[in-house]
Amino acid sequence: MIHYYRRSRRMLVPSPAVGVFLLFVAVCEVTARKDGAPSSACDSMTPSHGSSGRTDQPPFSLSVSTSTYTPGSILSVTLRREGAGTFKGFLVQIRTADPTKDQSTRYGQFSAGSNSRTQCSGGAITHVINDDKTEVTFTWTAPATDQGDLQFRTTYVQQFSSYWIGVKSAIIKPYTPSTSSTQTASTLSTSSPASTELITSTADTDSSGNTDKTSATTSTKSSVIGDGDNGTCDVKPIISLIVLAFAIFLRL
Repeated sequence: MIHYYRRSRRMLVPSPAVGVFLLFVAVCEVTARKDGAPSSACDSMTPSHGSSGRTDQPPFSLSVSTSTYTPGSILSVTLRREGAGTFKGFLVQIRTADPTKDQSTRYGQFSAGSNSRTQCSGGAITHVINDDKTEVTFTWTAPATDQGDLQFRTTYVQQFSSYWIGVKSAIIKPYTPSTSSTQTASTLSTSSPASTELITSTADTDSSGNTDKTSATTSTKSSVIGDGDNGTCDVKPIISLIVLAFAIFLRL
């Protein structure tokens, strides 16, 4: 009995290996992956932390330097905390905002900034150090062709078991002339004939000195000899006067 009791006590004492394992688990519970998201998370954007993601509003935000893109344009992207919170890890991609298209396709290429590295063949970006962060900035280069409306999707890791998966940003649209620009262009196009008329009118004004004098001279002459309907000299009254004078002369 004594031998059995001692053996049982030895079995109840944790081995050093078990202690190290428990310590490792405890550390993992409060940290994100030290070297960023693995390639296995490229499609699902889900951390392999053994827990489900949170569905409430994350205390983080993503801002972009512009809300539109052109093929090959470079956008500056910033992740930052909202309030007093911090985050340890992240994974960012950009996918289509069109629900009729393949939602797993990644667009464009990321370029790493401080405390980040690219992942998923450049189609994503993640952290490299799992320390507390308040802000991270990097760049994204748009695809070479117009891909329609796009959205950034971000997985934020606040702690090992506290994270948000694929949080969607505002829509990034392909650049097209705005409605106001279109209206302005249309107005300018409509104004072109008027502008031509204005130029023509100005040219007439520039030459009006001679034109007006010629018209005045013509009017003066016409007032003596009479004007026809078309502004030329009318000789009928003159002939009538000559005939009348000749008739009076014959009677005399």
